[in-house]
Amino acid sequence: MGSRLVHGVVPGVVDDLSGTLTEALAPYRVRVAADAEGAIVRVPPHRVFIAQALTGGALVAAAGFVVLLVLFGVGVSTGHASEAFSIALTVLFVMFGAVNAAVRAFLRDSNFSVALTSDGIVVTHGLTSTTRRVIPVDRIQAVELTQPVLWRRFGWWRVRMNLASSSALGDDADTILLPVGSVDDAMMLMGLVLPEPGTPPDVTGRDLMLEAMMAERTTSTSAAAAMFTGPGRRARLLDPLSSRREAWARTATMTVIREGRMKRRVVCVPHARVQSMALAQGPLQRWLGLGTVELHSTSGPTRPRLVHQDAEVAQRFLFDHAEVTRRARAALDAPDPQRVGV
Repeated sequence: MGSRLVHGVVPGVVDDLSGTLTEALAPYRVRVAADAEGAIVRVPPHRVFIAQALTGGALVAAAGFVVLLVLFGVGVSTGHASEAFSIALTVLFVMFGAVNAAVRAFLRDSNFSVALTSDGIVVTHGLTSTTRRVIPVDRIQAVELTQPVLWRRFGWWRVRMNLASSSALGDDADTILLPVGSVDDAMMLMGLVLPEPGTPPDVTGRDLMLEAMMAERTTSTSAAAAMFTGPGRRARLLDPLSSRREAWARTATMTVIREGRMKRRVVCVPHARVQSMALAQGPLQRWLGLGTVELHSTSGPTRPRLVHQDAEVAQRFLFDHAEVTRRARAALDAPDPQRVGV
């Protein structure tokens, strides 16, 4: 770890560190309990293994194994073993790629831990070899939380980011803030990256994020739900499965976008980090009077978009948000660090 922790806390003063971070992350209502090494989040290998077993690669491999058994039985019983064998080779190739990706992710993400130093967030991970990275918080341009459908019963989420860099990101590990963790783990990472959620007095940062992570527009009536704007009713013609969950909210400091019905996804973009914006309309969108606003960020896993908005809403958001981001960038560059962004 670095020589000193945030707020000048000397390493080893664990109680002081935990109390300081708990106070700093109060909007997200998480209680920080740093361990003796200063880590505030740890992901055990068994959780990574189960998470990988419940994601795409492992499921593809399991399905491939079933297909191989069926092919073997059909080939033997019908006397077409050679044809079955040729198809089986293709299935084996796909299975190998899926298993290889899952094993690499398990080896990479095992023993994952997060600590905090004066230089930024310190991420350590690796089962057979250990990698340690320092992520400057001020270079994080956008944050994405995802939850595959089979993770829901465990309440697990993955947190990734777009990171400003002079070179393109060459490894998926460079984008990971949390490979798999609880809601509180995700809230803790959100608090480190975006400590000021900019919500109204009656809505906490945790309320906002839980609304974005869990709720749908048709089932929620909380104060946080009132902050979200969904797509027009005509969007159901283009996206019948997910349109009832898709929505966006704008706080004083960031835009929060939620989408995805099977695989839930939440994107948070600080106003000061938006590089540019665009309004896109495909032929069907124009016919239905809809549009998609794209918030351009640096390269990475996250592409923030407000999809299938009513054309008037999309245009108004585009022009209003241009002023919001301009003011946020001006405040960020101002010499007085106490100035508020928007």
